[in-house]
Amino acid sequence: KHMSVPDVMRDYKASARRVRKRVNLYVGTPYCLPTEPERCGFCLFPSEVYKDRKQLDVYLNYLKQEGDLYRPHLEQAELASIYFGGGTSNLYKADQYAELMRIVRDVVEIPPQIEVTLEGIPQTFSFEKLSAMKESGITRISMGAQQLDDELIKLSGRSQKVEQVFRTLEWCQSLELSASVDLIFGWPKQTPSHMLKDLKTLVDCGVGHITHYELNIAGRTDFSRNRRAELPSVEGTLEMYRLGKEFLE
Repeated sequence: KHMSVPDVMRDYKASARRVRKRVNLYVGTPYCLPTEPERCGFCLFPSEVYKDRKQLDVYLNYLKQEGDLYRPHLEQAELASIYFGGGTSNLYKADQYAELMRIVRDVVEIPPQIEVTLEGIPQTFSFEKLSAMKESGITRISMGAQQLDDELIKLSGRSQKVEQVFRTLEWCQSLELSASVDLIFGWPKQTPSHMLKDLKTLVDCGVGHITHYELNIAGRTDFSRNRRAELPSVEGTLEMYRLGKEFLE
């Protein structure tokens, strides 16, 4: 029997053809500071251990070559946003951010009004780096704090301190750089009171964009292999989701 396409799907397809196509560009930097346990205990993204500046200079050269390959396919593209992600995109030295943006500009035109975000971890931001980021054309900082408790973040092997999170936010404010913060719930040994304290602290200090997401336990990560007994129960994690949603609303 012949099956016709439902009217709603046909209409959707027709309208989609009329929508102006815009590109969201993602540029990764696949290096991370060494931690024990490795990969911050929970991260599933592919990355290599960061060693020195030379490593990033070599990477930028390869990124430029990759940009040359993409250029013919992006000549007519209209950018909606740019996101510099990880690994860890704030490992570069201050003078390298201009080169990073120059590589992108050589590939595609960057409209002046779009958001250009760079993601990083608290302990590798500095005022000098943030100034260079803004000067190069970056408009927003996304900080992967994950926890605002020194003892809880230590479980991941990071040497990060809470004071580094707030120092970075102060620098962003003084430079008029937009800033957002990532937090994870369902973390080992975390309680609802830990979670709500972190959320309240960020809201009280004026952070307008919080990405609040559940810990993903999988693969051969340390959290998956060795810390499952320390995780909140499924019911506890669902309660954190409910409480976090209510608080943020």
